Amino acid sequence: MVVVIMTLAAFVLRTLSFGLGLTASPLLLFVLDPVSVVIVLVSVPVVLTAMLVWETRNQIDRKTIIPLGVSAIIGTSFGIVFVKNIESSVLAIVISLVVIAMAILIITNLKFISAVSNKLIYFIAIPVASLISSTGMGTPVLVAVLLPKFSKINLVRGYISVYLLFVYGTAALGYLISGLVESRHIEMAGICILPSILGYFAGKWFSDKLKDTVMRKLIVGFIIISSSITLIKEFYKIFVG
Repeated sequence: MVVVIMTLAAFVLRTLSFGLGLTASPLLLFVLDPVSVVIVLVSVPVVLTAMLVWETRNQIDRKTIIPLGVSAIIGTSFGIVFVKNIESSVLAIVISLVVIAMAILIITNLKFISAVSNKLIYFIAIPVASLISSTGMGTPVLVAVLLPKFSKINLVRGYISVYLLFVYGTAALGYLISGLVESRHIEMAGICILPSILGYFAGKWFSDKLKDTVMRKLIVGFIIISSSITLIKEFYKIFVG
């Protein structure tokens, strides 16, 4: 089941340039504990984002690599500390709430902070990295800031790909060093990598043909419904169970 979910999430990642955590988190919470969800969501994407960096290498502004990397490392460190010191049930609720908030952000297509400077973007990237490393998602916040600044989606994709590679790479290493990674997590990640790569290439093929925004709305609608169910389940466990 985890393999199927991550393959679908990889498809969405390459199709929309983000959305892996949004797609996978609510579904993975049905079959894994919250900490395992986060670990899977930051380990498998290391390979996928490395592929995305290579694919968008001509769209990447070399001057942004170092400041993006620094922002990602700082924010990711806070995220790891958060996960290590929070109860699983609370983490599940936080993940569900972030999923719904991110999905609503995509649906409304808010173009806030359109005049934000590049330096401020690096500061915004710090809490976003904390979100991604602690919940597996958060990229839409940065995408919402970047879209008004770039005329071509490929420029946004190049910017995001470098940032996510730093975040996922730092998070995977951090969780390994912190002792949160168990042998079962490594096995799950290993099993998921090849199917996820296939999902990535399927997403690449599909994104070349994707013209209608209906597909994006359907995906986000599904995300909201599934994460709402997860949220209700966790509140029920706390207050009733």
